[in-house]
Amino acid sequence: MFKKKLVFLITIIILFFQSSIFSFENKILLKIDNEIITSVDVLNEMNFLKIVNKKINEISEQEIYQISINSLIKEKIKKIEVLKNYETIEIDKKFMKNLIESTYQNLGFNNLEAFQSFLNKNNINLEEMKDRIAIDALWNEIIFFKFSKIIIK
Repeated sequence: MFKKKLVFLITIIILFFQSSIFSFENKILLKIDNEIITSVDVLNEMNFLKIVNKKINEISEQEIYQISINSLIKEKIKKIEVLKNYETIEIDKKFMKNLIESTYQNLGFNNLEAFQSFLNKNNINLEEMKDRIAIDALWNEIIFFKFSKIIIK
C-alpha cells in the first residue's frame, strides 16, 4: 500500500512540475570556415533582433528564427572577410563612440548609461554590440574601397 501511494505521489509531482522542467541542448547548427553557429547563438540573435527592431515581433517565431540564422550567417561572413583584410577588428575610439551614440539614439535612448542599462536588462553585452558595430564599419570600408573605383568613374 505504501509503494502504491509513493508511486502515485511521484507521478503527480512529475506531472505537476513537468511544464516547468526545461532542458536546452546547445548544438552546432552551421559552420562557415572556422566560425560556428550554435542553437544558443540563434536564440541570442532572436533576442537581439527583437530588441533592436520592435516590428520583428509582428511576425511568427519561425520567421524570426530563420531571419536570425540568416543574420548570423551574414555576420560570420563579414567577420571572416574583415579578418582577411585587417589584422584585428578594431576601429578608432572616437569613431566607435560616434557609432554607439548613433545606435542608442536611433533606438530612442538619450545617453549611453540608459542604453547600457537596457542592454544589461536584456542580457546583451555592450562589448559584443561594439564588436558587431566594428565588424560592420570595417565591412563597409572594405565594400567602399572595393567598389569606389567603379562608382567614381
